[in-house]
Amino acid sequence: MSIDLSTATAADLQAKLSDGSITIKSLIQLYLNRIAKYDGYFKAALATVPEDLLYKRASMLDDERANGSIRGPFMGSQFS
Repeated sequence: MSIDLSTATAADLQAKLSDGSITIKSLIQLYLNRIAKYDGYFKAALATVPEDLLYKRASMLDDERANGSIRGPFMGSQFS
């Protein structure tokens, strides 16, 4: 999957979630990778939710999407 998180808009991410090219779980991993890559330089992330909780929540949201329930335009991108 090719997503540039520095330029992707919420609409871009929603389109990829809607067409099934990414999942909320995979999006979380992309963001965690980005935090790991840049955090030492930018000191941008003070803390993240423990990964087990992130992935549990992501799985729940992925299941909701799979069942046709989309909470809004930021579902998945902001863990709404």
